[in-house]
Amino acid sequence: NHFFGTANKKYTKTYLNCLRIETNLNYIKKINFLEFFSEIYDFSKLCKIVYHVYEIGDIEYSIISKMTSLKFISIGIYNSKECINYEKLFNNHELFNTIGYVGIYVSQIRKRDIDILKNNKNLKTLRISCETIDYDTILGIKKNDFKNTMIIFERPVRAKRSVEINNYLDSEFQINFP
Repeated sequence: NHFFGTANKKYTKTYLNCLRIETNLNYIKKINFLEFFSEIYDFSKLCKIVYHVYEIGDIEYSIISKMTSLKFISIGIYNSKECINYEKLFNNHELFNTIGYVGIYVSQIRKRDIDILKNNKNLKTLRISCETIDYDTILGIKKNDFKNTMIIFERPVRAKRSVEINNYLDSEFQINFP
């Protein structure tokens, strides 16, 4: 490269407004898509990201936490043994000032995940899709903590949740909470 004079040449990155990366459910390889695309694109003005992959590594969490213009984040992990690390995802608390939509697609959501999401007072919509959710986790979802937030349970649907969980959601939010 030095011979051709390109060793110190800087390339201008393209700004993205929206990024959608969804791998096939059967694609179980761990690939840092965000690291690869960050070499080409500038994510600093990214407003919307849909990122559904097998698992998310530290580099990807670091890249997402620097996306301070995000208004919409949909994040999913296909690996049933892994959970989203919300401490790393929202390491930069500035994200709580901009993000109005959070979509979560995982096998399990934990009480500590809900506790972190409560910090986002700007949250307008919280969409949860998970295989299992336990009663202790549900007890962490309080109407007072999510006053201005529409909470949507995509999965488990009402018919698949326990009576105990449905009774709590009905009493905390509305009768026949979907």
